[in-house]
Amino acid sequence: MTIGACDLLSYAALLNQNDALTEVERRNIVGRAYYSVFHSALELVEFDLKIDLSEIKASTHASLFLALKSHATSNRPLMTKLQALSRELKALHGHRVISDYYLSKTVTQTTVELVLAEASRLSRRISELQSTAAA
Repeated sequence: MTIGACDLLSYAALLNQNDALTEVERRNIVGRAYYSVFHSALELVEFDLKIDLSEIKASTHASLFLALKSHATSNRPLMTKLQALSRELKALHGHRVISDYYLSKTVTQTTVELVLAEASRLSRRISELQSTAAA
């Protein structure tokens, strides 16, 4: 059985319904929320914008940020939206890095709520961009 990016965000939201989240659960929610947006953006870049990330010499995450930031298109409004998405995705990635690698830092419920709201917003924006890119 396969899953889609939206399933990761739904799962993160479901986990967040627990009234007494543990630190591990909060970190897991941040990670799932980030990866839901990451995979949606990856699909946008590879399938809708037809950008080959293997040609960008950077990590997968950095390649995605760079592809969004520097995508050349004559559609100026689209280019501006892609650049904004790059910045916002990179900021969301920062929360995921803290959740996964900085175990001495506490991931608060406020951070969880912020990340979930941002992931939902970015997911909607990516869907809109996919429609624009396909047109």
